[in-house]
Order: sequence, then structure tokens, then C-alpha cells
Amino acid sequence: MSQPRKHHYLPQFYLRELSFDQRSLYRIEKRTSAVVCASIKDLAAIRDFHRINHHDTSDPFELEKKLAEIEGALSDALKRVLKDGIPDLQSHTRIVELVSLLRFRVPAIKFGIESSLRHVVRTTQLLLAGSGKMPPPPKGLEVALQFDRRNFEITNWICLKFMFKLAGDRDILRVLLSMRPTLVRAAAGSSFLTCDQPVAVYSPAAKRGDAYGVALVDSAVEISLPLSRSTLLLLTWRSSLNEVQADSATVAEYNRRTIVMADTYVFAAQVDDMVLRMVNAHRLHRAGIEAPEVVDLGESVLHKLVFRPVLPPEQYEPAV
Repeated sequence: MSQPRKHHYLPQFYLRELSFDQRSLYRIEKRTSAVVCASIKDLAAIRDFHRINHHDTSDPFELEKKLAEIEGALSDALKRVLKDGIPDLQSHTRIVELVSLLRFRVPAIKFGIESSLRHVVRTTQLLLAGSGKMPPPPKGLEVALQFDRRNFEITNWICLKFMFKLAGDRDILRVLLSMRPTLVRAAAGSSFLTCDQPVAVYSPAAKRGDAYGVALVDSAVEISLPLSRSTLLLLTWRSSLNEVQADSATVAEYNRRTIVMADTYVFAAQVDDMVLRMVNAHRLHRAGIEAPEVVDLGESVLHKLVFRPVLPPEQYEPAV
């Protein structure tokens, strides 16, 4: 029996809602604006992305199979919300679960976790060596075993453990459920984009160069997730309507947030000059987890991991 090897970090049921024909989408490479039209079954997928490479695991593809079950329930919930809105607590809960899942199961988060853990391993060994608690290397291997020459590999299952623990974290889910949901419907002729990091965290007060990111509980923070090409979910701390109609300028602003949030790829039902100009203008701009910063405090080390929000348009200089 063949095992599932092509693992979607964005579920296919989600991508289909962004498509006109339920089968294909345009993929825009953020750095170059190169456009490819591809089948949804081939998009947002990485071979063995969810593979559990632990020696005690009887089925390394157990997570991928379990996700298929979870996605079935979330797919039904998404269809109900797109059709009927968010009329009850169950619908609200399911759509928030989708937000959390899509926020933490993507490659950018995985890379951030892997980089952070790699720094922890390296600095731990350096601290142990500095305190004389590491045995000396074998004679003749002193240079080869220098710490700055070592490549520390974090196994896939460790990264997955952190990713999905965050996605199901009760405190994070409680915060998201406490925010007020609004469905934003796109004006006729407009459509929402999505990307390989589709949950955008936006702060109107944040500035480039801030020492730290912002907390989700900050009263000004907004979270957006495109649910389909015509509907976007907005979570805020302010009073809001259950559903609003957005003009083309408002749709463009939410698409800007999605593009800034994108790590490598933007996905679209259709591509025009406006979309390409926006992607090009933000091709060098990023939001989300940054590479870890290591601060040497002498006898200890501080690992600083920051999640940067999307900033207001005026905070970004157009790419040249």
C-alpha cells in the first residue's frame, strides 16, 4: 500500500475556495513575481513535510493521515461559514481552529522553530565547553570538531511537535476566540489572495526597527485570513459587525497584508497588473517569525525569538 508523500501545508479544501474552477490557482513567486498556473493538488505541498522520523513510530505518516480526518471536519465548517456566516459558538470555534492551524503548520513557522532549536543546541554546547563540562575532542579531531564547524540537524518530528502544539494551544485558542469575528465580503470584481503564510497579524501602531513584536492581546492588533476568493475573516478587539461589504480599496489593503506576510509564494484565482505591482512592491518585506537573535550574557545566553506583525503601508519603502 502506497503512503502519502506529498504533504500539503495548506489543505486542498482551503485552496479550492480561492479558485474559480476548484482545480487550479496561480502561484506568484514573491521575490521575482514569476507566475505559474498549477493544479491545487501540486500547490502548497512539500514531500514528507509531516513525516514523523522517530524510531518509536510504527507509522511515519500517521500525522498526515490524522490531518486528513481533521481537515474533513474543518472543510465542512468552512463551507457553512461561507454560506451562513458565524451564527453560533460551534461555527465560531471551528473557524478559529482553522485560523490557528493555518497559522502554525506552514514552512515559515517550521523554519523558525528549527533555527531556534539549532541555536539552543549550539549555545548549550558552547556554555558547557566554556565551563569545562565537555570532554576534550579526540586527538587529531580538534579542528574538525570545533563548534563553529558543526552542523546541528533538528529532526523533523521535533519541529512538528512544536508546530502542532502551538496550533492546539488552549491559551492561544482562548485569545483568538475572545477576539470579535467579522466576515469581509469582497466587492464585485475584486478577490482576495492567499499565501504560504496566510494568517496575517497586523498592527497599525508598530514601526520598523521596534525591538519587539506585538502581542495578540494588544487592543490594536488585527488578524486576517482569506477564507475564499470572495470572503475574508477578520478578528479584532473592537466592536464589529458580523459581516461587512468591502470596496476594492479595502480588499487591496487586506491583500497587501497577505503579500507582506507571504514567505515565498502568493496564490491567486486571477493575476492582473495591480496584483503584480503589489507583489513587486513588497517583494523584500516580511512579517512573522524572524531568525533567532542570540545575546551572550557571559555565563548565560539569551535567545530572542520575535514575531513581527504586518506594518501600515507608510512603514515600508517600495522595493526598487
